[in-house]
Amino acid sequence: MLRQRIITALIALSVLGVILYVLPADIARFLMALLILIGSWEWSGFCFRTKDSRRLIYVVFVGTFISILYIVLPDPLLLATLFKAALGWWLLAMVWMFFFPTPVPKLVAW
Repeated sequence: MLRQRIITALIALSVLGVILYVLPADIARFLMALLILIGSWEWSGFCFRTKDSRRLIYVVFVGTFISILYIVLPDPLLLATLFKAALGWWLLAMVWMFFFPTPVPKLVAW
């Protein structure tokens, strides 16, 4: 099982390398957006297991968000701000993992 995952990861990294470094920028952007949309369809299965309509709405939302970012992100200041916010989130998530499991108060628990 581990061997199969390693082989799959190597193939995926090779394809990603070709997309990022060999293909023209417009084609690379399109393929990356397509990969993100495929990934959002897969991830939506965790939230909406049997509701394909909800999954499709989620994928459309992600696609709309990608389109808005494509229009807005040529601004270098906004791009730097977005990267800083993402870095802050992932640093917070890393620290949060040290305190896992996080106790959830009954007031906000499902």
